[in-house]
Amino acid sequence: MSIALVGAQREAQLGGAIDNRDIIATAKGILMERHDVDAASAFRLLVDASQSANMKLHQVAAWLVQNRTESRAGGQIVADQR
Repeated sequence: MSIALVGAQREAQLGGAIDNRDIIATAKGILMERHDVDAASAFRLLVDASQSANMKLHQVAAWLVQNRTESRAGGQIVADQR
């Protein structure tokens, strides 16, 4: 592989990681506000939901952010999306 191709791939991966981090941070904020918990507890809720739903953490976070108004009424953090 050429150096330019490796550099482009690395840049794309970093961009995706930053996007995922931002989505996870937003989801944590939603959980912190709704459940009156700290950042670590909100992250733990996301991790638990991720494992329970067998989904990647960023997918659970994205689901929560996208469905924040609908999910407010229910007690579950995520619905089974399989």
